[in-house]
Amino acid sequence: MFGANTLLVKIFGSIGAVSTSLDLGKGGPLVHISSCIASLLAHGGPDNYRLKWRCLRYFNSDRDRMDIITCGSSSGVCAAFCAPVGGVLFALEEVATWWRSEEMNSEVVFV
Repeated sequence: MFGANTLLVKIFGSIGAVSTSLDLGKGGPLVHISSCIASLLAHGGPDNYRLKWRCLRYFNSDRDRMDIITCGSSSGVCAAFCAPVGGVLFALEEVATWWRSEEMNSEVVFV
């Protein structure tokens, strides 16, 4: 769901949809694209294309990876609507599965 193939298809599919005058909102694709990028960074890079970044292997647990994906979705909302506070609140309300006070600080930094 958050792999490199999904990222490429989402980017080129969004470009194709907009160029053919299809009605495509800007919020959904940007949130998904930024979440895919955050997931790839959290996993150290895509496995398919042999692009592994050892310096990005700091996220050892699933909890840390889910936190960075939450931060990625927050930055997607911020980029789509130019609303940093709205992006943080969206991520905490819709994406985060549980509340952690340290997560709020990292989301504000990423925004």
